[in-house]
Amino acid sequence: MESHPDVVLMPAAFLIVERSGNEPWTPGSSLHATAHDARRTLVFALTWMQPRTRGLIPCDAETDKHVGKGKQSAWGSSSKMLSDLKKTLASGSG
Repeated sequence: MESHPDVVLMPAAFLIVERSGNEPWTPGSSLHATAHDARRTLVFALTWMQPRTRGLIPCDAETDKHVGKGKQSAWGSSSKMLSDLKKTLASGSG
């Protein structure tokens, strides 16, 4: 770095973006430290949050109904977070 002593190396950050029709790309999430964290956010949004916020399934729908018997979904270990989100959606605030 002797040729460019004022260069600052910045860590990578990952962001989910979305686009609707011919509209420009817009941020769909906050920044994430890893690509895996961004993927987990996308999975949660597409499999849990969006279906409920769009009214496609009820807010109190069983979380792991689609997962085979004896298996746990990626979000099964986050039951408190899901419970809090259900309460928020049911109350209409947030």
